[in-house]
This record gives sequence, C-alpha cells and structure tokens, in this order.
Amino acid sequence: MDYKEQIKHPKWQKKRLEILERDNFQCQSCFDKEKQLHVHHLKYEKGKKIWEYENNKLITLCSSCHESLHYHIDNDFYDFNILYTVMGCNPIYIDIFRRRILSAGTYIGSDNAMKSVIQHLTEIIITKEDM
Repeated sequence: MDYKEQIKHPKWQKKRLEILERDNFQCQSCFDKEKQLHVHHLKYEKGKKIWEYENNKLITLCSSCHESLHYHIDNDFYDFNILYTVMGCNPIYIDIFRRRILSAGTYIGSDNAMKSVIQHLTEIIITKEDM
C-alpha cells in the first residue's frame, strides 16, 4: 500500500482526527486555527503504516508551517545526526520554538506568550525520551 492509499485509509483518518483533537485543531507551531491543518510525522520508521505511530510521534501543523518545515528538511538545513543522536532533539521543535519566541515578542501580554513557550519546551524536554 503506497502513501497516497494510506492517507485515504480509515485507520489514518481516525488517527489524524485523534491528533487534531489533542492539539485543539490548532497549528502547534504558529497557533493558527484558520489554515488547513496537517498531521506531521516527527520521524518515519521503515515498514510502519502511517497510522501505526504512537500519538507522541505526530503533531498538528498548518499548511504553511508544514511546507516550511519540509523545505528546511529537504534542503538539509538541519544536521539530523547531531540533533537526533547527540542532543536528543527533533528538528521540528527548533522551528516551532523559534516561531513561538519570535511571535511572543509581538503579542500584547507577551509574558503569557513566553510562559506558554517555556511550558511547551519543558514538556518536550521531559518527554523527549519517548521520541
């Protein structure tokens, strides 16, 4: 079964809905709720169907953030070996936190936005061993 067939499969549709609901139907990078949302796999594993991943290996991104992320990945802007193996960090979080920190400074009440960034970063660090 190729990727396009898997996307249409009811098991993926169910898993996708679970992730969208978990993430409050909101991009986890820019917090947009209006753009088309995608469910992104943080890292693919050979031989797995797209719905066979644990929920913590999936994240909701809007179409713009998803496209931007793949642009960075496809153009080798990240050294995956260093990020994954040495730092235990998934490159997507670098983009997400960079965007959140930049946008936090533009909000009225940016203290709350910054607290949100720190809270999310803390959650990621605590659960990175699950990645």
